[in-house]
Amino acid sequence: MSESKAVELFGGALSCKIPSQWRDVSLVRQVPDNQEVYQDCTENTGAVLVIEILEHQSDVSDEEACSFFFRDLADANGCSCSSAGKSGSVMHESQVVKLLLGSGQNRDDENETVEGTVPSQWKRRSLFPGIVINSGTVGCDNNTQSKQSEPIACCIMRGSQKVAQGKDTDASGRARDIKAKWIRIELCALRLTNVDVDLLITMSTPQLGNAEENDNDECLDEGYSDVFRDLLESLNIRDWSLFGG
Repeated sequence: MSESKAVELFGGALSCKIPSQWRDVSLVRQVPDNQEVYQDCTENTGAVLVIEILEHQSDVSDEEACSFFFRDLADANGCSCSSAGKSGSVMHESQVVKLLLGSGQNRDDENETVEGTVPSQWKRRSLFPGIVINSGTVGCDNNTQSKQSEPIACCIMRGSQKVAQGKDTDASGRARDIKAKWIRIELCALRLTNVDVDLLITMSTPQLGNAEENDNDECLDEGYSDVFRDLLESLNIRDWSLFGG
């Protein structure tokens, strides 16, 4: 795995670690104020990371959150269907973990501060240390120490979406053959109910080859990547006033 670097998000209110070769997309194009976008600028993966602050979807349950945001992303990507008529959007796994702000770290499903089943890749590893440890140790002032007193629903999923690459017409307006690629999606929604926010983290990684050559969904399920796991484990909410509280 490549070296990582710590980056400050939203003016330093959040921080996390990403691969050192990833670059801030806002340096080359406009990015909405509620988003932070980073991209792998090498030819290694072409991965794109989006961290966005969204209004809490109160009518969507924690158990439905992963599929809700995954479908929303599929709509935005204009997911296609394969020649066999199979769906161009496939969820491989989704889980909900309840995290508590407290004095202990949430490590695995044997720890009494965690409700639900933690994905096997995170067993015996600290999950979201910057959020779940005592607020007073992560640079929060007294007014923010109890901002999120209720358990945080951490909705994690991975899946695949088949996305067309390029435009469907050329410069003269003539139709052109568009190749679709499978994109591996790793997604986490932190449901910060006390501040009416869904903090959505999405990493999209193009897979090798085009979707017609490789249309087997099962072979695309490679589990959670080291980059995604390390990003979540290093995520730190440093200033809750970012969310308007």
